Parts: sequence; structure tokens; C-alpha cells
Amino acid sequence: MLCANLYPIERDSILREFPWNCSTTRTVLARLSVAPAFDFSSQFALPSDFLRLIAVGGTRIDSDGVARFKIEGRNILASGSSLPVEYVFKNYKEATWDSKLVELMTARMLWKLAYPVTQSTSLRDTLKDEYVKMAALARSVDSQENSAQELSDDFSLIESRGG
Repeated sequence: MLCANLYPIERDSILREFPWNCSTTRTVLARLSVAPAFDFSSQFALPSDFLRLIAVGGTRIDSDGVARFKIEGRNILASGSSLPVEYVFKNYKEATWDSKLVELMTARMLWKLAYPVTQSTSLRDTLKDEYVKMAALARSVDSQENSAQELSDDFSLIESRGG
């Protein structure tokens, strides 16, 4: 029963923590009929399988130049009649997961179950340390499967170098 209660929480958490290639998707959201009270001209319902926003309008949310937006509840406030988004979705088909993510999820469950099952804090702490190391490697491998973001001509380091 412990595993059955813990697994769904940990699965959503591990998927939300990083934009895994096997759990990202794109869609264009349609504007809802009711506009926000102020600041934005439109609101859009987040997809039912939404876990984390990655990009709006083709620009990563952690980049300069991303369109102004705000997530409130299960809606995203922005401007325009449609909103292209890239997001992490609730990928509950583990058979489609990358092998490193499966390995990582196994390590996470071992870590989270160690103390309730064995009452050993040292085992729990050891398994947590292993999980942290595995997470760094899994994220690195997953990231390497994507092309690097191109730097624009106005990137400050290029300017400081003299062009």
C-alpha cells in the first residue's frame, strides 16, 4: 500500500522537475470566452495533462523576449487569440520513458521507501546521495539529445569579446 500511495506523487514530481524529452509536447491553446479582469487580454485553459510550462510562442520561459504571461490556477493569462506552448505532460506510459528516467525513478522510490521499510536513516541518506548523482547524469544525457540553443548576435559575451 505504501508504494501505491507514494508512486503517483513521486512520478509527477520527477516528471515536473525536468523537461524530459519523453514527457514534453506542444499544442496551441484556444482563447477562453471570458477575459481576465485586468493586465491581460486573454486567458487560456491549461491542458488536462499539464505539469510544467517550458515555452510560450516558441520562446523558452527562462529566455529574454518571451511573451508576457501568468499562470493562475488551471489557466494561463496572456494576450492574443491563440497561444502556442511547449510543456511537460503527465506521461503515465512508463514504457515510453527513456531508460535513464526509468532507472532514476527506481532509485527515487528506493530512496523514498528506505526509511519507512527499514527505519534506517543511514540507508535512506546513502540512497538519496546515489539518487542525486544519478539525476545529474540522467538529465545530462537527456539534454544532450537536443540541439544547443543558438546565441543571438546581441549576446553580451560576444559583444565583450569584440564581436
